[in-house]
Amino acid sequence: MKTEDGLKKASRLLLEQYWIVREEQQEEFDLVKKFEPQLKIWFREKLGFELVVHRKMFARLEKIPAVASEHMVLEPDVFKSSMDYTILFSLFAFFEGRYDETFLISDFCEELRANLGEQDEKFLEKHRNRLSLIRVFKYTMRMGILIHRDGDIDAFEKEVLFKIPPIARFFIRQFPCAVRDGLQNPDLFTGLPPKERRQRIYRTLLLEPALLFSRQEPEDVQYIKKQFPVLKKDLFIHTHFQAEFYTEGVICVRRDPEGSTMRDFPADSSISDLALQLAECLKLKYLNSDIMPDDAGSITMNRFDWEEMLLQLKNENSSYWKTDYADLKLESLDKEITRYLMSWGMIERPDAHTVIIAPHVVRVTGKIYLKGEQVNEVETE
Repeated sequence: MKTEDGLKKASRLLLEQYWIVREEQQEEFDLVKKFEPQLKIWFREKLGFELVVHRKMFARLEKIPAVASEHMVLEPDVFKSSMDYTILFSLFAFFEGRYDETFLISDFCEELRANLGEQDEKFLEKHRNRLSLIRVFKYTMRMGILIHRDGDIDAFEKEVLFKIPPIARFFIRQFPCAVRDGLQNPDLFTGLPPKERRQRIYRTLLLEPALLFSRQEPEDVQYIKKQFPVLKKDLFIHTHFQAEFYTEGVICVRRDPEGSTMRDFPADSSISDLALQLAECLKLKYLNSDIMPDDAGSITMNRFDWEEMLLQLKNENSSYWKTDYADLKLESLDKEITRYLMSWGMIERPDAHTVIIAPHVVRVTGKIYLKGEQVNEVETE
């Protein structure tokens, strides 16, 4: 592997994965370790990120967004309620003093119930709470901070046995400020000095779906426009991204053939296919002058026009969709597409009657082509 390719792969691993556990990914860990001096300096100077390499256990890049947003929550398929978060952080508290030891799930449940002041002994046996417990425990097992030893967690057996590995103590990163101060002023959690423009821009480029000029300060926009050739070259050397400049902003795209360990857009999923088809519909409406973007490149629709477009999309394409989506009523289809596009910063719903569509939604569009019997193939252009 060429040196430049190795550097890019190491940075990609650090950006995409929460951490790289040596025991599970020896080759990847060694690669990061090889480029540690170079990457440590670059990430610290350009993004204000610390690269932590524990010689015997793991490597992790302490990633912090420039601005927190809803799509940056922990895995939405796992953490669906406040109870999920309560169980997770109660589990971290339970870990203290028990590292490298085993425990029964019933022991944790008793401590959790006591900490919550819950008198009902069957509190965690309620269906909703039981599902929360199962989701969180499966998440911690997948992240490597719990090891399943015996019993069936899905059956909610009381005597399921787990072990807490030593690495679990390092799962929560250090905050750049006192938690109490951060709760009073959330901006402190970013660890960014107010005037640190370059780090703020680099973080947005690498952690956000798109950097839109309409969402940036005027001084930042001028800096990006002036420094873009330097930014583009720097990102090309140190990451797997290539920066693309548009009138409305900058997008970083990944051109390497390797798949990502994180979410991609477009993705190999039904909802992503729907989003591509919707983007094609928007593009055609623009080309036909049916819709016009504003100065920032965004398109504002009222709810009636938005639902009419979704209905048109459904009527024209749903015969090629999976049944789960083809059978959705308009209200549910709206909810699913909106949730997905919002996770990529492609849409805003400021109120119940307004839809604002961001310009990068049409960076990639998709059509359904009829090719013999392959009538449901989605192609991007």
